[in-house]
Amino acid sequence: MQAIDDFAWDSLSNERGQGDRTLAKVLAAAAATGTMIPDITKLLPDNHQSIATLLEVVNCAVIDKHYHIYNKDTALDFHRLLVGTLIGWARSLENLTIAKMVSKGTSNERST
Repeated sequence: MQAIDDFAWDSLSNERGQGDRTLAKVLAAAAATGTMIPDITKLLPDNHQSIATLLEVVNCAVIDKHYHIYNKDTALDFHRLLVGTLIGWARSLENLTIAKMVSKGTSNERST
């Protein structure tokens, strides 16, 4: 992908903080338990559901305690995970809005 190749990856700071460690540990735990990640990735188009490269890097990061998990090789997977999360969040909001409207009797039920 040209846009990823054009990014100045050397400009990223080599310093990682507590948030990087936390993100790596949460993603590793979610992958190990089989929760959350399949629900997120199944919201994406069929040809964009894999985040295998990211999960491999995350598992190595947790084991080695080197939390540089956002890089040229994982950027696309990160973006897939983000888009899937946003789609899921939007659907949850839509379902919440529909449920509130139905409970108030202000809307016809509609399927999603």
